Amino acid sequence: MSYPAAIKTSLSLLEATGIARFNYAPPPHRLLWCVGIPVPPPHLASARFNFLFFAIWFGAAWGTFTWYSLLSPVGAPIMFAVTMAFLIGGAFGYGLALYYRHAASKYNLIAP
Repeated sequence: MSYPAAIKTSLSLLEATGIARFNYAPPPHRLLWCVGIPVPPPHLASARFNFLFFAIWFGAAWGTFTWYSLLSPVGAPIMFAVTMAFLIGGAFGYGLALYYRHAASKYNLIAP
């Protein structure tokens, strides 16, 4: 895969720590890197960035899936689906932001 140069450097640093590749280069990041968008690896990104990034993509994916598979067929209001996607995406983003901050601290990738 062809990633931007800054991403290749960051990935080699993360690989040296012994963190699993799937963890330091999750699928949404790899997809963006392949199209040339240099988002930072989650261990090296700020907690705010991780929260927003994971909340938005997970909320959108989860909301779309549940709307078309579960909620739309039973006639649920669209605002219910949007609200649930917002809340679940936010909880997911918050959890991953905390996890990646903890992991970055554990591997001395940020100041404690």
